[in-house]
Amino acid sequence: MSYSSTQRHVRRKKEKQAVKRNALKSSTAKWRSEPATDRQRKVLRKITAETGQKFAPDITRGQASEAITRRFDENELAAAHARRARRRRRSEGGRRAVA
Repeated sequence: MSYSSTQRHVRRKKEKQAVKRNALKSSTAKWRSEPATDRQRKVLRKITAETGQKFAPDITRGQASEAITRRFDENELAAAHARRARRRRRSEGGRRAVA
């Protein structure tokens, strides 16, 4: 299969973008060992207020990122369960026979 120069250019660009994304995700990326940002600390304070979970004052960006991601995943999972339960209640309500 032969590609045009434009198609080759697009493929190379996509490959480079994938490499960059994977570098950011890497557990050994340099940014992961740097101190947490002010915005990360702000979100961590909110998580502490909501859950009581404590975080080390010297938490790294990588550790903060993982903690924040876990919390958002938990919220998403809880929201999905709530949506499912609401749908189930609605569908059961429509099927009940009125006496």
